[in-house]
Amino acid sequence: MKRGFPTAGLLSVVLVLAFDRLALSPQGPWEWIGARLGGEPLETGVVADRLELRRAESFDGRPLVVIAGSSRVQAGVEPGLLAAGELPEANFLRLAHPGITPLILRTMTDTILAREPALVVLLVSEFDTHHPLLLVPKASFGGLGAVVDLVRATGPAFAFERRTDVLRFTLAGLLASYRYRSVLDAAFGERWTDFSAYDPRYVAAIQPTWFGGNPQFDREWQSALMRLAPAERDAFFEGLEAARVADEAFGSEAPGPYDRPDWSRAEAPFLIDEDFERAMVALDGELGSRMPYTIYAHLRDLALADYARVQKALVARTVETLVAGGTRVLLVDGPVHPGAAAFFDPAVRADFLAFARELARDAQVELLESEELETFAKWQFKDLSHLNRSGARQLTGAILGRVAELLER
Repeated sequence: MKRGFPTAGLLSVVLVLAFDRLALSPQGPWEWIGARLGGEPLETGVVADRLELRRAESFDGRPLVVIAGSSRVQAGVEPGLLAAGELPEANFLRLAHPGITPLILRTMTDTILAREPALVVLLVSEFDTHHPLLLVPKASFGGLGAVVDLVRATGPAFAFERRTDVLRFTLAGLLASYRYRSVLDAAFGERWTDFSAYDPRYVAAIQPTWFGGNPQFDREWQSALMRLAPAERDAFFEGLEAARVADEAFGSEAPGPYDRPDWSRAEAPFLIDEDFERAMVALDGELGSRMPYTIYAHLRDLALADYARVQKALVARTVETLVAGGTRVLLVDGPVHPGAAAFFDPAVRADFLAFARELARDAQVELLESEELETFAKWQFKDLSHLNRSGARQLTGAILGRVAELLER
């Protein structure tokens, strides 16, 4: 049978690419998309970043300062101060949402350099450089440079072993429609913001144990489970219960070199489980609320492991790329709650500072260490790593002060 030219197929590809490049550009209908979200932290942050990039297109000729980082920037850098003319000689662009890791920072470089900033402020600390490696496509800003640097830092064996994750991250770098699919799903697909939509067995069996009873965690798991047929969901929970009884809920394999440590099978050398639990209870009492276990677990994962080498390499490549693109970089070592130090090895902090100081040896890179900042009181934190409004105003003021100095040079 003679086949004709695949006109329909090519037209479909053209339409998909047109949607990808136009509808999901910063000029796309992001206000409308954002209005349909149900408060999902990462997805809401992604939409806010797209709107920020659109706002930046109306900036005048004053020097542009980009401030970038994770939810710690969202909580710790007060946008009101940036917009209130506290530093009138500059325009400010804040790009921040949960899930921004050193790998995601590396994906941001093309987006940032396209705006020709005079200065880029990166809020980084041992929370970023010494945490297990995570590949989160939906947090990406696009581009393939980060994938290349990831494989270079980890080696080809990692790319093969985690080929599905690496492929997904690569697709996120190429296609905006893939990168923002979680935003589109949350805005237009089935949404699970109503607690009554959860399977009660999931909430009872999983979240109190592994996610601190906080329903915002692992929303994708919840959605996926609710899409299963009842019989499939029953089979899942039967298997889960059997795994829990056998203490194999996350599998029996040892963690890989870039995965989070399996503390259920290998205790931290610097903190035994009883001390960990005691410290949790003491700090919960001090903060006056029950902190989700994940926040403590994040701190406990900080280690002088091989993943720290990879994370530091990704931060270094981010800084190198920005400097090579013609901008200066200010690294801000964000403050943490004084009680946080009880949950990880002090050597981690020393290793991060040595790394950051080495980066700052470049003439185009400056470092603002947390020890240089005015002391933050315990009550100025919402949790162990995020500042409250008062703390944010104090940190933002310190950043603006250093930015003013750098712009005058």
